[in-house]
Amino acid sequence: MSRIPRVRLWVLAVTVCLAAYSNPVLPQEPSPFERAEAALRQGAYVDALKILRGIQNASSEVIRCDALIGLGQLYIALTELSKAKDYLEQARELADRLGTPGPRARILVMQARLDLLQTRYGRASERLQQAHDLALETTDTAVQLEVLRWRAELQQRQGDSVGAERSIAVGLAMATAGKDRGALAFAVAQQAAYHARRANYRPALELWQEVLGQFRSLGYVPSEAQAILSLGELYYELGLIGDAVQMLSDALRRYRTLADPVGEVRALIRLGSAHLRLKEPEKALNYAESALTTARKRHDYIGEGEALVQLGELWLEHKVPGRVLMPDPGIALKHLKSAMEIYRDAGDRYAESRTYLKVGAAYLAANQPRVAARVFEEVRKGAMQTGDEETMWQALRGEGRAFAMVKEFSEAAKRYSEAVEILERAYQRTAGLGQEARSAFLGDRRGLFEEYIDVLMHGEPSAAGQNLMKIAFGISELARSRQFSEMLAGAGAERAAGREGSHLRKMIESERNLQNDYGQVTKSLASLGGGAREELAQLQARQQSLRTALDGIQSEIAKTFPRFAELSKPRRFTVADIQAVLAPDETLLSYFVMRGQSVVFVLDRKSFRAVPLALGRGMVRQLVDRFRRPFTEMQGVDDLHRWRPETAVELYEKVAADVAPLLSKHGRLIIAGDDALYTLPFEALLVGDSKVAPSGGGPIFREYATLPWFGDRYSIGYVPSAGALLTMRREGRAGAWKQSFIAFADPDFGSDSATEDALATKGGLYGAMLARSTGVKGIPRLPETADEAAAVNKVLGGKGQLFLRSRASESLVYETNLIGTRYLMFSTHGLLGGDFSSLGQPALAMSLVNNPAGIDGFLTMSEVLGLRLDADVTVLSACNTAGEPENARGGEGFAGLTRSFMYAGTRSLVVSHWPVGSRATVALMTEFFKELAAGRSKPLALANARRKVRQMVQQGVQLAHPFFWAPFVLVGDPL
Repeated sequence: MSRIPRVRLWVLAVTVCLAAYSNPVLPQEPSPFERAEAALRQGAYVDALKILRGIQNASSEVIRCDALIGLGQLYIALTELSKAKDYLEQARELADRLGTPGPRARILVMQARLDLLQTRYGRASERLQQAHDLALETTDTAVQLEVLRWRAELQQRQGDSVGAERSIAVGLAMATAGKDRGALAFAVAQQAAYHARRANYRPALELWQEVLGQFRSLGYVPSEAQAILSLGELYYELGLIGDAVQMLSDALRRYRTLADPVGEVRALIRLGSAHLRLKEPEKALNYAESALTTARKRHDYIGEGEALVQLGELWLEHKVPGRVLMPDPGIALKHLKSAMEIYRDAGDRYAESRTYLKVGAAYLAANQPRVAARVFEEVRKGAMQTGDEETMWQALRGEGRAFAMVKEFSEAAKRYSEAVEILERAYQRTAGLGQEARSAFLGDRRGLFEEYIDVLMHGEPSAAGQNLMKIAFGISELARSRQFSEMLAGAGAERAAGREGSHLRKMIESERNLQNDYGQVTKSLASLGGGAREELAQLQARQQSLRTALDGIQSEIAKTFPRFAELSKPRRFTVADIQAVLAPDETLLSYFVMRGQSVVFVLDRKSFRAVPLALGRGMVRQLVDRFRRPFTEMQGVDDLHRWRPETAVELYEKVAADVAPLLSKHGRLIIAGDDALYTLPFEALLVGDSKVAPSGGGPIFREYATLPWFGDRYSIGYVPSAGALLTMRREGRAGAWKQSFIAFADPDFGSDSATEDALATKGGLYGAMLARSTGVKGIPRLPETADEAAAVNKVLGGKGQLFLRSRASESLVYETNLIGTRYLMFSTHGLLGGDFSSLGQPALAMSLVNNPAGIDGFLTMSEVLGLRLDADVTVLSACNTAGEPENARGGEGFAGLTRSFMYAGTRSLVVSHWPVGSRATVALMTEFFKELAAGRSKPLALANARRKVRQMVQQGVQLAHPFFWAPFVLVGDPL
């Protein structure tokens, strides 16, 4: 492909652009051709055809030429390529006879588009070069922009990222200098597509959202569908599969309405990929086969190639009901090689390298690792030349798999190490996106980290092997609870900034406000309807102003307060870093759950061990679910007999028995769980014999009091990850306490709220809630929580503040200065997102009576994030607040309210794993604070409280069953 010197292209293009726009021209009545073009942009193909047919036989050759060009453009949109080709050839004959450069250039651009659709990239390049030369002879900037637009697209497909970036920059400068909003929208869309292909996710997402709003305002219906499809692809790449399916389904519907088969094929394929990720191969297969049929019918070779790739992926490793031959690596290879031929003939290096990755995977599945390694190596080298890091890390991962299959673990580890470093760079480019998106990005790629750790665990049991295990520990920390750790670091940095002075604190608050405003404006642009031109212009100006201000304040913070930047972006840490912050009697158990096995890293101040566990993710989830289900589904005391102690014994043997010999007797454990283990209270595991003798006529469940519970051997605290513990310990402790205790308890839910029975649980409450579609009528009152707060206050000296009934309100939470309060308690119902139709996130139910305007009575997760706290312990009692298993499986551990309170500044929390009766909770909390007042550490205080509660009897029921005492755990810094 011939290249245009950078300076010549830039100078000529911008000079022509500025000359064209230096003298304003009065608006004129649009010509029939211009009206037809507008109809095409709006997807009104029938209207466009009528207009063009009306001028096709005009006496003026100029008008006839325009009509033929328009008909060619129409049939390209409809992918009726033979008709498009005929009309464009007729138009070119007329244009050559007329000798005007503008129409000739426009025709060449459209013929190049035909070549792109038919994968004739060499010819497309030649035509675009000819079109460029002709465009420079005219002042028609629209033609010049079209040349640049399609030149950039071709360059990206051919792997010429430098050339593509140059073309996009020139086009964007020209469009910005002009007054054509449509041209500017297309230029920004090209920029968004470039960033997406380069895995620059934040600018890609922001630009596509902006462009979507522009296309909607302009009424460019086909382009709007393309923007929606591109956003769906971005969500898919970020791991936000639910959002991706929603966007892609919308795009598919729009393309079918437009009768655009090319767009329909792309949407079908992307939907197939999303459903594969959702483990729905049957749907994916239907989408892929439909896409292949449509692509072949319309001679859409690129679409055909993409459909063949997806079919290859499906045949490679997926079972589909009714397809008895699936999977079959041989058939997979056949499909993939057919796609490779299409891309190779076209010169589409980008698609070819992505397809070749899957060819390598097919050779792995066919047990040909040496061949696979050569394939992946070739892909890696090509990706290095084009700077395609997304393909590069996947190729390195493939090489690592291949070397692991032939037991060359050292070589495998090298490849995985390089892959992780590249992926880390990609993760850094997600900075500025929402926490959910960044978490999903890592969660979606967790398999890379798991495979790397699995390879490292095959190291020799020597000093070198010990070092490999330390590397494995560090890698495990990159893969889980990452967002939580980074959030804690950022929050700690902000608190440190507040101690340094008001200037930095104000700058940080300004930065946060600007980020929130920028996000809202960007979302508004994406949702803006057509016709709102004035509002669009205002939003775009506002967005640019906010972006400039945000960049400025971030630069100023980094320059003026470099220490804050260092604290808010934690560096990687080592085993020695963690050991340095552990107390002499503390041992950290850091679990990492993988597909086929798991590992627990055991650290104390002087030693480090990695202990493999012979259970994978599926078994972990099955065992934990079996343990928890009787508690989470309980409707009455009799249901507790369904819980079998044997499940607690089996869990101990699977996850803790191999570790036990490494633990000092009666020491303190800090457990960083993973996956479903985040939702397991280890205190309720059973060591040894689990036989339960009959109660012999006494209180029911008294036989559980003497069982060998794991929590009786150790006092236990929980952290989201080792990194989170390190962040909390490095931040240091608060100074002198201004007051000992503040409690919000027994909120007033209104006259319809019933009194909760002494042993009723939130299982019944949940059933009632989920049966309602709207409203909050009938939330049970918790009168015992007022007694609980009063008892705790008495234990702590009687000088605390109690906010009861209507004063246990959301507004008073905001109005009360909570800084300097050592112990903070919320004794109320904890609601998971969706418990009420109006709640999209977890919340605490506060008083629902006499709230001021704008206060709904629910203290949500996002509202907790805005609180300023420094409590040593925050108790969320009478709640189900530790989170559900589904929340933990994304790799972020404790979620919802727990995360929010820690971010807000509380050092540790007492939260529950399942709903429990109010009176049992009152007893446990009272004993817990008695132990704290006696000088016990937080984990020991909770352990002693559990032992005392197990001896208590309420209404003929001894609270020895783990349902009553085991759900409450200490999360955060146990010191």
